[in-house]
Amino acid sequence: MSTRLNKLLAQRGVGARRKCDLLIQQGKVRVNGRVELEPGVQVEPERDRITVDGRPLAGAATLR
Repeated sequence: MSTRLNKLLAQRGVGARRKCDLLIQQGKVRVNGRVELEPGVQVEPERDRITVDGRPLAGAATLR
């Protein structure tokens, strides 16, 4: 299931969606090794490898 990159980053606790938009536009986010500059690009969290400032994106939080 694909989702927008900025929404995924916000859900994973990187920051608010607007802050995530800025991180993406500044070139700090990579998807499968490629710098991604478009916040609305569709990604698949299960398949795509996403890094922010060189660090892998944290896994999905489990809800209790």
